[in-house]
Amino acid sequence: MADNEGPQEEIEDGRNNSVTVLVENEKPVASEDVVEGKSRSSSIAWSLTQTLLSNQRSREKFRSLERRSSVENFGQFGFLVPALALFPQADGTDALTQQFGDLQGTHRELKLASAHIDDALKGRGNYGKARSYFKPRLAQRCFDILDNPWFRRLIICNSLMHSFLVFFEPPTIQVLSVNPVVYAMNLFCILLFIFDLVVHIIFLTWSVFWSRSAEGGWWNGVEFVLVCCYTVDFILLVISRVLGEYIPQIFRSLRLALILCKVKNMQHIFDVLMTIGFKLSKLFFIILVFVLMCACIGVHVLMDAYQCNRPLDNSSSTTHHHGKTVPCYIENEEKVYLGAFDHVAFAMLRLFVLLSTENFPEVMLPALRVDPAYFIYFGLFVFVGVFFLTAILLAIVVDSYWVYSKKHVKKERSRERAELAKAWNLLDPLGKGALSIDDEKFTKLFHLLKPKNSEAENLVLIEMLDANEDGEVDSFEWTTMLSQVLSLEFEDDDDLLLLDETPGLSKWMIRIRESTKFLSESIFFSRFILLLIILHCILFTFKWKGQSLKIEFIVQVLRSIIVAIFLIEGAMRLLAVGRRILEPLEIMDLFLVLLAFSSNFVWYTNYPNFFWFRDYATTISSLAVFCRLPFNNSQLKQAVSIFFRVAPVMVDLLCLLGILLFLLANIGMELFHTAPETVEGHMYLPACGLGFQTFWCSCLILFQMVTTSNWHEIMNSVMEATQSNWASLYFVVAYVLVNMVIMNLFVAIAIEAFNKLGTLDEDQQQVRPPLERRPSTADTSVKHQAVHMINSVASSLFGSVRADQVAERRQSLAVADALNLEMELSNEDQS
Repeated sequence: MADNEGPQEEIEDGRNNSVTVLVENEKPVASEDVVEGKSRSSSIAWSLTQTLLSNQRSREKFRSLERRSSVENFGQFGFLVPALALFPQADGTDALTQQFGDLQGTHRELKLASAHIDDALKGRGNYGKARSYFKPRLAQRCFDILDNPWFRRLIICNSLMHSFLVFFEPPTIQVLSVNPVVYAMNLFCILLFIFDLVVHIIFLTWSVFWSRSAEGGWWNGVEFVLVCCYTVDFILLVISRVLGEYIPQIFRSLRLALILCKVKNMQHIFDVLMTIGFKLSKLFFIILVFVLMCACIGVHVLMDAYQCNRPLDNSSSTTHHHGKTVPCYIENEEKVYLGAFDHVAFAMLRLFVLLSTENFPEVMLPALRVDPAYFIYFGLFVFVGVFFLTAILLAIVVDSYWVYSKKHVKKERSRERAELAKAWNLLDPLGKGALSIDDEKFTKLFHLLKPKNSEAENLVLIEMLDANEDGEVDSFEWTTMLSQVLSLEFEDDDDLLLLDETPGLSKWMIRIRESTKFLSESIFFSRFILLLIILHCILFTFKWKGQSLKIEFIVQVLRSIIVAIFLIEGAMRLLAVGRRILEPLEIMDLFLVLLAFSSNFVWYTNYPNFFWFRDYATTISSLAVFCRLPFNNSQLKQAVSIFFRVAPVMVDLLCLLGILLFLLANIGMELFHTAPETVEGHMYLPACGLGFQTFWCSCLILFQMVTTSNWHEIMNSVMEATQSNWASLYFVVAYVLVNMVIMNLFVAIAIEAFNKLGTLDEDQQQVRPPLERRPSTADTSVKHQAVHMINSVASSLFGSVRADQVAERRQSLAVADALNLEMELSNEDQS
């Protein structure tokens, strides 16, 4: 499929002209129709389903694709995909079919079509399930292993365990004190990685494994290189134990990077980062030039202001500044700024830290003591750098993420539709362009795709493919509607059966069930429960120092009454909804009610020595009730839905951030774990020294850099301890990658999620039928407007999710009843 998806041209004769989507062949297909010596190879062909022209000239000049007949299209594009249905000798006993056992038997083309559809839905390309049919038996077994989601999860868990072993390896642990289990676990993890590579190579073959067109692309080669690096590190670890001396494991920081080779969403984010690197490099160059020019100005103007002829903390110090002797004063806490503008490199480092505002205003205080007018210099730098350049950086990251994310989605959609086009070619080998929804191929194909569905349910799905309801499914409807139709699931017909349909039940039980159902699904009862939840949350705030036992007991009794009502509500819903109580949201809601009731029950236990436990019981009970709010308030439900939409991508970005922090923490530990402490001692913990003694400490320091809290103090201490100014490069690079790039991606993803949510809300509003406009006879008085405003606010605050669910449920049941009635009438007409 081509990436450009423009609007389809309208053809006057309607259904006689349709679109046949075909796959672009990697190799040119030999053809008699040649234009200027170029072979015909295309991904989209327009076909006419009108009566075939009988007399064709043998050598006809090239015509536009709109006029090519289906027979000509078949001759041009019919063999662009491995279509066994087009092989005349493929009768089930030929050598070709016997070689590929999975394609034996009847309807071989449908089996292959279902494989292409499976590849499309699971994001696979040319090397998927359909290709496995033409592989040897061993390669097919390898594909089954790779296609198993649990195997991918096993590799991810193996990577996590392999990375976790860093906490038990040198230099965190002494070389001779490393547990032998650590060596065994390292070996096991590497062997499992090698097994994964072997399975990939057997299925793809060695040459395809390194090809970018293969499944996984260049990530296969990345995984191979990473496993080789892990093997080298393990050999160094063993040699270190034999020699009794620590040898740096130079590739240990890449252990978590293998997860990138297994999670497609993380690969997408990483590809976006690599793609927007050129745009960001231009802005970073502008920032570099800006900092460089400001540093040059500072060196020429402020150099003497940061040099004093007396020791620190001496208010009588002076300095020669622009031919004058002026007072100079630098406190002991500001000693790192002594000579801050001695040369351009030092000045750039201090000004870069000022971009993060971490050393503001300390960095400018020595200059202000010389002349307060120097505030203009620092003020302009902060204004331009912080409020302008960093804001532009955020805008570029957000905009670039949107642009390249759309390109990635478009590429994935093209690959999906290419596989669907291959399946369509197998169903429509003659290039008719459309098939009737009553065609037997659709019924048998959906039986392969949805084996758990009944025949009637599959017929409903087939009818949904016909978007324009003309009784036929064309190739455009096939490629655009199939994935959406296959994502639909049918609910059980008997999940809402009333008790009166069950034999042997008395009338009073039926009445109780009906009364319970009516009460629990009423709007008044739903809002009453919501009001009790809010009241319980308010009672949670009734706690202060010196509170008497009597007041505490009264508040607890009120909470217990509310929780008891919740328990009764849960029992009523258990009777009302029947087997729908097994749905995840219903189970979660019922679990929260039971947790709140149990915590309240524990509060009344009389153990004099354990009265402190009541505070924990109250906290657990109140939090359980508070968590029920999203289940009962429409506004909070919408907020939770936003969170769940953002959460998957946010989790992937957090994992990518974790991989980067893991890499930086390992590099920092290898570089600075031998650095001595400064005269001021350790940074935060005695066991951590400067912060890089162990891997635990290094992770703590890197997390502090994520929060941008005093990260420059750590850099200054390391520079002082190592007596090397080059150590600052590690901290500058870490700050740029983490805080100026990755953290801005969180903003981009959040904004994108809100935009998608707004688009979805607009689509839902467009689906609703427009109300008939009538002349307004309502009272427009101030009183009426006030009442209307109060009602709207109340409906937003106390909007019942239960009532909305009941309304949607009743609407879906009404549609299902109408559909069943229509099918019964059609069956009667046919009989």
